[in-house]
Amino acid sequence: MKKKTDDFTAGEMRHLVTIQKPVYTDDGAGGKTITSWALVCKAYCYMEEIRSWEKYGDDATGGRIISTGTWAFTTWWRKGVETTHRLAFGNKYWNIRSSENLLERNKNLQIVCEKGVEI
Repeated sequence: MKKKTDDFTAGEMRHLVTIQKPVYTDDGAGGKTITSWALVCKAYCYMEEIRSWEKYGDDATGGRIISTGTWAFTTWWRKGVETTHRLAFGNKYWNIRSSENLLERNKNLQIVCEKGVEI
């Protein structure tokens, strides 16, 4: 994993991702359901896989093996990225687990996400 530093270059941040927030609607029983996802922003990121693993699914998945992993996306600093949001790259989606202002300099934001899991 790349060191937690702010020496990223624009050339390293070449992957265009979208950050999305959930849109909720009432489910009629007093709760809310996610019905769609709205665009928060688009950002160029440096993306890197931290670790990955496989696990056996439950009855809902038919017992299939599920592949999942943790990824780090580093982009230019921006406010408002939350753990209720998700990150999309192509047709793949990651759930945001944390976002960190690297070195507290408001220069780079590191977003740690999990792929292949429910919210």
